[in-house]
Amino acid sequence: MKVSVLTKASKGYGYGHLRRSNILSGFLNSEGISSQVIDITLACSEGVDGDVIITDAREIRTDELRKLLKSGRPVVSFDDTETFKPYSVSIMSLPYLNLWGPSPNYEGVDFLVLDPSILKFRTHECEFDVLITFGGEDPNNLTEFVLSKFAEVEEIRNFKVSVLIGILFRNKDSLRQRAERLGIVAIEPDDPTDVINAISKSRLVLTSFGITVYESLVLGKKVVLLNNSEYHELIFRKSGLTDFVESLGVYYEFDSLQFLEVIERILSDEDGFKMFGVNPFENLGRIKSLVERVYSSWDEEKYQCLLLHDVFCTYRGEGISEFFCKDCTKKLVFRF
Repeated sequence: MKVSVLTKASKGYGYGHLRRSNILSGFLNSEGISSQVIDITLACSEGVDGDVIITDAREIRTDELRKLLKSGRPVVSFDDTETFKPYSVSIMSLPYLNLWGPSPNYEGVDFLVLDPSILKFRTHECEFDVLITFGGEDPNNLTEFVLSKFAEVEEIRNFKVSVLIGILFRNKDSLRQRAERLGIVAIEPDDPTDVINAISKSRLVLTSFGITVYESLVLGKKVVLLNNSEYHELIFRKSGLTDFVESLGVYYEFDSLQFLEVIERILSDEDGFKMFGVNPFENLGRIKSLVERVYSSWDEEKYQCLLLHDVFCTYRGEGISEFFCKDCTKKLVFRF
């Protein structure tokens, strides 16, 4: 069996999709399943070579998906909220607000893709009180915003602070200079594990809602959120993490003095952390098992209608996806 993992990794898409795709593909290869990652912002999605196709690229346009289906292979989607599309399987590993279609086949942190090597970093000693990190791109420039706010508060120098300057940042030089003036250590990761290492050496992580939150919790860190938008704040509220994570709200509500109070309170509460139980190895094994079931259940001839006609999904459940074909006016069921 060969698996193709399709993602989008150019500016505007951040770095998270590519990281997750590489982790999943690497795990499948280590388990004897040939796998490759394809950035479809750079390569045509037509003619993708794989017995099973996995997409991790936000929403895949309907016309793009039609081209993929013409390959005759089942398509498994990660975190596309348009679940009515004719994906063979839909997985929502991250929280969401609205679905344009039926509930996904699987959802929740049991299908969250994290780097298994993260577990090796749990024993690292802390060098910093606070790590500031807003992903590999930080499209809303929250890093610069927070540093400018910290410049207004002399008390921030009472803490050991580091800041991550991501690989896709546009204003690296000015951020380095601003951090240096504040006595903040700038870290520029060359590799995804550098990010995990930086998290592991910090007691508290200031970030926005996303995969960094889960990585920090797995490493036993305390997390404070400063979100990009009301949408991200609402997703956090739905995530089930409110017992583990504290939010300062949306970035334009940020108050430096309030943040200092939060730092002092959280860092002084040594017994206040609740363990967050996600095992990256188990999650990847769960996804591998699902991919194997999809592969063994697939019959290209049987599902020609799904591949070639105007089809939409009407129901999804564990091990089953039901579709309706507008061309044939009939129901189609895929069990796996």
